[in-house]
Amino acid sequence: MNRVFQAGHYQLLLGKKNYVMGILDLVPNKFDTEELGLSTDAAVAQAWDMAAVGAAGISINGQPEQPECPAISAQAELDRLLPVLDALISDKFSIPIAVETQYPSVAYECMKHGVDIINDRNGFSSPDMIEAVAASHTCGCIVIHKGGAQDGDILNTIRQFFERQIQVLNASGIQTERICLSPGVGHGKTYEENLQILANADKISTGGCGMLMTASHKRVISAASGNAPSNQGTAPGTIAADSIAQFCGIDIVCAHDVPEAVQAARVTQEIHRCRKIDGTMKI
Repeated sequence: MNRVFQAGHYQLLLGKKNYVMGILDLVPNKFDTEELGLSTDAAVAQAWDMAAVGAAGISINGQPEQPECPAISAQAELDRLLPVLDALISDKFSIPIAVETQYPSVAYECMKHGVDIINDRNGFSSPDMIEAVAASHTCGCIVIHKGGAQDGDILNTIRQFFERQIQVLNASGIQTERICLSPGVGHGKTYEENLQILANADKISTGGCGMLMTASHKRVISAASGNAPSNQGTAPGTIAADSIAQFCGIDIVCAHDVPEAVQAARVTQEIHRCRKIDGTMKI
């Protein structure tokens, strides 16, 4: 059975290819959330650069990434997102565009402006967010899990959450092929829980949905590498984590360092293609 992820007007065929989604942060990695971050022109140029080196999509983030940073308002987030979205859409951007947000109003406005995927920071736990995305017939949904294990087993906790959310979204008219699951590395999980997720993606997959992982420059990478500095200092460790996750069944990785991530994904894909199971080539 062929699996697909419906992302707006795009379809990503799953199971035969490893995909990379470039991360486009519009805010600086600082506590000053009032700082402007990337200009529209710089953000658009960076998005096109990611597409040129092989990204299969981009994920635009208008909020500060650090969990301890205060969230900006929905209107402030839209003020950052919409100029970039409008510029990319008018330029006929050639790959799917995802927006990460926690606000249903932001999701709705971004879909009106042509976004292909909504990545809900709260895992589509809000009826308002589900209603906003259900209004579209094609927009993809990235369902992220937040928090740690509830029963001592992080993999079982995540899988059960995904199974519930798939049922809820299906009941709201959002088909399975529009759903992509993200286990939420770094979102309220311990060091050991994050490592278990990276090593056991195949045990979290459920429902035939696509699987997405974002480990890029996360604290778990820094800790596992002996507390390497953040950002560029953890690029090699991120590549290692992404490659293992892809080998274990992750379809899409989100990455800051797109050229390196694309090359690693292609090599991992080719090695996995030649893996033998019970003496038989897995092709």
